[in-house]
Amino acid sequence: MCSIFISLSFTANALVDGEFEYKINDDNASVTITASFSLQDTVIIPDNIKGKPVTGIGGYVFGQYGRYTDSEGDGGYYITSVTLPNTLIDIADNAFSGCTALKSLIIPSNVKNIGNAAFYDCSALTRITIPKNVISIGEAVLANCTSLKNIYVEEGNTAYISEDDVLYNIAKTELLAYPCAKTDTTLTIASGVTKIFDSTFENCDKLTNIILPNGLNIIGTGAFSNCNALSSINISNITYIGDDVFNFCSALSNINFSNALTHIGNYSFYSCSSLTNISFPNSLIEMGESAFNSCDGLNKVILPESLESIGARSFSSCANLTEITFGSKIKSIETSDFYSCYKLNSINIKSNNQSYCALNGVLYNKDKTSLLIYPPGKADTSFTVPNSVTSIGANAFEDNHYIKSITIPDSVKTIDKYAFYNCRLLENIKLPNSLITIESFLFCNCSALATITIPNSVISIDDYAFSQCTNLTTVNMPATKVTINEYVFDGCDSLKVIPNGLPKTTAPTPTNRPTSSPYPTSAYYYYTAAPTIAVEPTESLLPTDTNASSTPLPNDISNGNSNWIWFLALGVGIAAAAFISFAAFKKKKTIATTLQEQQSSTMPIEYISCTNCGVQMDVNAAACPICGNKKL
Repeated sequence: MCSIFISLSFTANALVDGEFEYKINDDNASVTITASFSLQDTVIIPDNIKGKPVTGIGGYVFGQYGRYTDSEGDGGYYITSVTLPNTLIDIADNAFSGCTALKSLIIPSNVKNIGNAAFYDCSALTRITIPKNVISIGEAVLANCTSLKNIYVEEGNTAYISEDDVLYNIAKTELLAYPCAKTDTTLTIASGVTKIFDSTFENCDKLTNIILPNGLNIIGTGAFSNCNALSSINISNITYIGDDVFNFCSALSNINFSNALTHIGNYSFYSCSSLTNISFPNSLIEMGESAFNSCDGLNKVILPESLESIGARSFSSCANLTEITFGSKIKSIETSDFYSCYKLNSINIKSNNQSYCALNGVLYNKDKTSLLIYPPGKADTSFTVPNSVTSIGANAFEDNHYIKSITIPDSVKTIDKYAFYNCRLLENIKLPNSLITIESFLFCNCSALATITIPNSVISIDDYAFSQCTNLTTVNMPATKVTINEYVFDGCDSLKVIPNGLPKTTAPTPTNRPTSSPYPTSAYYYYTAAPTIAVEPTESLLPTDTNASSTPLPNDISNGNSNWIWFLALGVGIAAAAFISFAAFKKKKTIATTLQEQQSSTMPIEYISCTNCGVQMDVNAAACPICGNKKL
């Protein structure tokens, strides 16, 4: 087990004595333990090290998970008991955080300071006593201690008090800790409390009702997180809701907001799946990231006139959300706000909003020059983009599983990434002649798309633009030069008609396509040359034979037709024919190697066709490598 020392990080200029790493404190007369290397489940910390009293336990001393493992992550000892020295004064932030097997701990009477989350997630701890000399306790000190039943405060403490096992400051204006394993279903918090500390009730899964005092104005981060039995709470006096406060309160169905509420924090009501109706006050100004993400009970949401901004993914994954209405002051709406809202069919904006407008449930910027969000649950099968639109935003149509046909006017000059991502029923789309670039992942996962015509205006197609379009069979390229980037047609296994001049290669991992030959027998068409291939203007397309190479070879070599070989055999005999066939095969492999080398070049490759046999070759080639023709 000596390898355990490899997996532990030492503090700069660390001092080591036996099982402990330590540092000398600023007073030069005492030490603080900064790491423990004990391999026992019971740890005893000495009163002194080299004659200096141990007065501090540093942050994360006993590991985030309360155990030590060898360098390969195997074995190890779970800490079940720690004996602290009587000389101890300070317990730092997270000192015992994550010691999930820790069952027994006595805090010495001389301790004065206990840091933030000092015993967070000590899920086996059943009781704890705060000594009389403690004058400072941090946030979330006993949070997520799911077996904790009793919190005691030693008689004579002038800073803290325990009332019915609930830890308050002595004035009872702050609630610091509540024992998770307490079996009460209802709690009435002391009337004078103005602040609830971070994560105080986290994972307290017995509580169904909590009565808050009228004077409460601060609720800490994650204060009621994962209280999955809590069904109702009145926060009508709270003007600021912080991050994670009620997330994963899956039974919460009713909530009353203050008429003075201005802020709802990140992930505040994340996955509160029983919330069905919310009445927002007209004082609310901002809503944080993922505030109501995964609230599956929400059906229609009306946001207040006062609301100016919502964070990313605010209503993402609200599986039953069908309609949302914004007021006149909203200034920022992101596509991600409605990711995976598959039933959302209408986004509404008040007409006097200065940043956005909505038409038939579709979101645009104010002057309707940019189409921003086409709702994923909008059930129309066809859509014509208005002539006023010049740009279509990223992810605009993403995940719409109804749309089959989209017509885009020539006024549209840019279509951003992922705009049609995962539109699985999309069969027909007319791209505008003004489009210059087909962006990355633009049609990725459009599995019903069979044919696409690239406008003459397009000069480049970016990575994965048509990736996983599994039914795509035909790509009509323009009569202009187009730069094809990597993996544009990755996974387009049905693609049979492709632009002349493009090499057919296999995609490397992670797509796990065949790599034994650049001419696979099945129809894997990947335009994967790194970094790009410049395709010359052409009107011709390769044959539809799925076994045909996109670098055409003479029929007798590429598809096994033996007419040419038999013709030679009549003149020079079977032996000569066999020799010639072998030589041709070697040439074919040489071309394959040459194409692979060219594709790994950092320069774009241009191809021309041999006027005699039709094979594709580098434009700079002096002669055809198959037939030797020099009249290129």
